[in-house]
Amino acid sequence: MKYWVANLLLIICTCCNSQESSQTSISYILIDGLVKDHFERLRASGKLPCLDSLVKRGLYVENGITSFPSMTGYAFYPYLTGKPAYESGVFGLRWFDRDRREGNLRNYVGRSNIYMNEDLSLENSTIFELFPDDYTASINSFLNRGTKDSRKLGWSLTTSKYDDLSYFGKLKKIPIFGNHIFIDSYENEEQVLDLALKQISQNPKVHWITFPTLDARYHVYGYDENYDLLLTHIDSLIQVYIDYSIKLGHSNRHFAIISDHGMTEVGENIDPCLILKDSLDLKIERGRSTNLRKLKLDTPISKLEDLDAYFVINGNLTGYLYFKSLGKSNSWKQRNYDSDQYPLFDSTIEVLHNSAGIEFVIASKSKSIHEISNRKGVGQIRFEDEKFRYIISGVDPLGYESQAFPYDSLLTSDQLLKLTYASKYPDAIVKIHGLMSHNESPDIVMCSKKGYDFGKDYEIFVSNYKGGHGGLHREMMTVPMILVGPKVKREVLPYLRSEDMGKLLIDILK
Repeated sequence: MKYWVANLLLIICTCCNSQESSQTSISYILIDGLVKDHFERLRASGKLPCLDSLVKRGLYVENGITSFPSMTGYAFYPYLTGKPAYESGVFGLRWFDRDRREGNLRNYVGRSNIYMNEDLSLENSTIFELFPDDYTASINSFLNRGTKDSRKLGWSLTTSKYDDLSYFGKLKKIPIFGNHIFIDSYENEEQVLDLALKQISQNPKVHWITFPTLDARYHVYGYDENYDLLLTHIDSLIQVYIDYSIKLGHSNRHFAIISDHGMTEVGENIDPCLILKDSLDLKIERGRSTNLRKLKLDTPISKLEDLDAYFVINGNLTGYLYFKSLGKSNSWKQRNYDSDQYPLFDSTIEVLHNSAGIEFVIASKSKSIHEISNRKGVGQIRFEDEKFRYIISGVDPLGYESQAFPYDSLLTSDQLLKLTYASKYPDAIVKIHGLMSHNESPDIVMCSKKGYDFGKDYEIFVSNYKGGHGGLHREMMTVPMILVGPKVKREVLPYLRSEDMGKLLIDILK
């Protein structure tokens, strides 16, 4: 850790006596893949002294409700706009855009990450865009439209993500160059802090910092002792950052400690495309995991005509299926709702219900009627007059009957959140409707069972992951949120959606 950088910057900034030091400002500190249970356990044992002190003197949200799919980038949007992720104009890190003539598969993983900002709806401004005349900065975010100073540590993250693999370990041993080119997870987070200290010396109105390695390593190795060690290391780095900001005289700076999703371990990897090929002889292409070489997303839609469907993965525990409408002009342009539009629609759902590793199948009857189902039952979600009605046939797939849920009643989104935030699938009804209520929504969404993901032989370098996210389960959908600053009183909230945290942060700066 280059602490001398912090000391040098402190001397320079103190001498300059910046006149902007009293402006109201916010630092977003996002810990990617922060698992709520691990956070609470480590905090209770005294191993997260910085975060624990922030909890005790600011706003603490015990169950922050993130986006569905619960995943990096996409779940940043609510924090930056105060709007749900499903209003962003994109539908995850990988999705199929029916409205294009080419580049229909939108994939923001790898070199093509630049397109996420370009694809965002213009209806909602990011917090960076709300202050166009101020200096704003971000680290490790490709959803940061409007920021003045964007820094990314892509290569460092890649080498640290796979640093326990033998070939990366050997490369690290190259004399002179190895330690500079190939770094481990702890060094990666220290690089994040070094950049953050340089940027904070310019007192950004909005400062976004992503510490990425918890998510990266959990994907590759699953949960191990390094997860806890990395989280305690990040805790110490956050303390350095906050102390440095205070020394610089940023008396009106607020600090939001947030996360995009939790994580869960994976023991089995499946490929739904192979399942549907064997059962229904469907020809389905699976979108690639990462764009390492190809920058442009420009494949013409005409090249997809030999396919029956397209399949994309988000977080590895949620998958989207898009059918080609048979016998129609513009066959990829129209969304399919039933077997009248696509003959094998119902058969596909039945096959998926009977497949090992698939927990839920989600499909729509219209833009306002959606069904989540498994072999035991169907839950129908109806959106009527800005309220929701949840109707059950058979056994409730979401298991809400154990909470005496008021089935068939019209409920607001806030009422549903209060009823379900502590359940196994918090806020699922609202989140499902949000994802499925657009022309660009998938024809079918599937969520994997606990211990499974949809990325069999899918990932670069390792082929199969041992951890993931993206699904509706509370392990992935609930995260801790902390906010401290001069405009924030000490308070504990049992639940809060990430878009409501985003609204609060925007209001602080107004």
